[in-house]
Amino acid sequence: MARGCCIALLAAALSTLFASAGIADALRDGTDAFSKKDYAKAMTLLAPLAEQGDGRAECMVEVMQDLAKGTPDYTVEGVSWDCAAAAYGKPWSLLEVGDRFRDGFIHRRNPKMAVQLYRLAVDQGLPAAQSRLAEMYFRGSGVEGDPAMACQLWGRVAAQDHDERFRADAMRNYGLCYLNGTGVGQDMVQALTWWGIAAEHGDQDAKKLWETYVLRVPLNQVVQAQEILKTWPPQ
Repeated sequence: MARGCCIALLAAALSTLFASAGIADALRDGTDAFSKKDYAKAMTLLAPLAEQGDGRAECMVEVMQDLAKGTPDYTVEGVSWDCAAAAYGKPWSLLEVGDRFRDGFIHRRNPKMAVQLYRLAVDQGLPAAQSRLAEMYFRGSGVEGDPAMACQLWGRVAAQDHDERFRADAMRNYGLCYLNGTGVGQDMVQALTWWGIAAEHGDQDAKKLWETYVLRVPLNQVVQAQEILKTWPPQ
């Protein structure tokens, strides 16, 4: 009985592995055909993946559908390049295509696919995608709302050295997490500190938050935050 159970589990595991390999092959071959403008072959390979909810395949399928209807009102070459690059695993293209599904620009609005693509970009080590994913968790868009998880992600982005715009945005939001005690302990010194750092990185919203709250909190907390800022970043 135990041996039969193990064999069944092994068979199920191998079936999942082979299915995953098959999806990867179809995505690769379909993307190759799409890049070569062999749209008949590409559609045959990619349409089933899109129906299963693969955002990378859906990106290319929508472009091909738009081409079949007539001349799209966007630059096909640029969008096609982003779709293919996302399928090949390029992190910034995954982020770009994710934004299109999030906002409904060019591609039909689909927050769940946006989250899927952001996660793939996070797996590629892109901090900006973590920031996008944090926004989705905070709003409960395309994923079950989880403000605490959003704050954790913003904290990771804030602590990394990368694109200043995304980092400053994460710093400001991380400060708000400390203001409200969301996912972290409520701490006005930390809130002021992160707003101060974000302001130094050019975030005007963080500067306004600093200027507002330094007038509302005890002076000793302001002094503590200022002392931390003098020695930032910590060694």
